[in-house]
Amino acid sequence: MAIELTENLGRVPWRRWSRALIGTLLLVGIVLSILSWWRVCSAACEAGHKYRIFGLHFEAVGLAFFCAAGIAHLCAKHWPQLSSLVKLMIFSSAGAEIKFMLVQKNEIGSWCPICVSIAACIALMVLIITFEYLVRLRQHLKQENRSGIMRSFWSGITSVTALMVGFTVGAIGIGKVETTFASISAEKGESHIFGNTQSPVTVFVFSDWFCPACRKSEPALEKAYPEIMKNARLIFVDVPIHEDSLNFLPYNLSFMLKNKGQYVELRHALADLAEDNASPSDEDIEQLAHSHGTTYQQLEYRHINKGLKYFKKKAKKYKVDSTPTVVIANVDKKKARKLSGYKQISEANIPHIIDTMRK
Repeated sequence: MAIELTENLGRVPWRRWSRALIGTLLLVGIVLSILSWWRVCSAACEAGHKYRIFGLHFEAVGLAFFCAAGIAHLCAKHWPQLSSLVKLMIFSSAGAEIKFMLVQKNEIGSWCPICVSIAACIALMVLIITFEYLVRLRQHLKQENRSGIMRSFWSGITSVTALMVGFTVGAIGIGKVETTFASISAEKGESHIFGNTQSPVTVFVFSDWFCPACRKSEPALEKAYPEIMKNARLIFVDVPIHEDSLNFLPYNLSFMLKNKGQYVELRHALADLAEDNASPSDEDIEQLAHSHGTTYQQLEYRHINKGLKYFKKKAKKYKVDSTPTVVIANVDKKKARKLSGYKQISEANIPHIIDTMRK
């Protein structure tokens, strides 16, 4: 039966049909890539959208691939040598798709319908090309056409190599993008950075809400804040040495992001509240905000979680294990100066240190 089928295929214009099928599948791939770009998919797709290939969105890479392959496929009618390029592109993309399907199965744990449909289009194109290859190889074997057999042999080796290269590229390039505190804030047009955002110098103020020395150093810092913000970026970092400080972190983050214009006075009010109440309620914070002519806006848990991770990362980077600590850094020039303790902070001329850090 199989022999009869291949013999019949040798008599019909199979190449024309295979070209038409591949062209149709490439067009379907373009449509599916656009749908993926528009996020027209189920909740199962959301996890997949967090993955990138060499930092690029899959839908952008897919759209570029299908468009390029489609154009080359159309041009191959006049320039037959392009058909070999199209086949290599399809096999290499198949290798990358195999890797991404494994990621969906083993890491994501759910299947994106659009991603699976795109993979199916590529798999069908591989099957069509492979079947056409086997038909052609059988004809060469039947005719004992040695040169044709060798060409088919090398064509097969090249296709398998392209598939392996695609899989390797996918294995190297595919990765999950971890959202950061800064990126989540940017989604809503918010920023945790105060002062001159164009300055190369950043001043980090590390403090704990129940640290007596932090309370003593705060008046000197409050006087310096206007000058600091004129000449440098200013970032406040919570270092929860006392466990109760974690109770204040969500409120501090909210004021930092959503009440920037009044943050310094709200920060001062939070510090005063910490002296009397180690575990304030949302109602307490709402009343505090109202007394300062503003409102408290509750943050999402993911925002708070990322904020805590961000604070820990900065404390670890600058080896801050006590409060209060002020770090004045020029990241570009990889230099920083750390002031630890109430006395150092109070006696230091921070604006002068900022000037030296610029140089």
